[in-house]
Amino acid sequence: MAQKNLINPPVATGLFGSVYDPEAKHGLMYNFTMRFVKKELEEKGIDSTKRYDYRDWDEIRSWARSLAYQLKNEEPTT
Repeated sequence: MAQKNLINPPVATGLFGSVYDPEAKHGLMYNFTMRFVKKELEEKGIDSTKRYDYRDWDEIRSWARSLAYQLKNEEPTT
């Protein structure tokens, strides 16, 4: 869907983990979904009352450096 609305193709994409924070304020859809997710987390032995940061900052920095290098060395379009 988003791709058909792009003027230019993306230079790069990156997918990284996120933060699970049960104390953060969330919307209705998040709260509804978490009813099911909490049960799965608990079945896997994960405490759903604690905050978890799943981001890999070394991987994010590496991706950002490679993007900067790519943009810096890109041929100008005319």
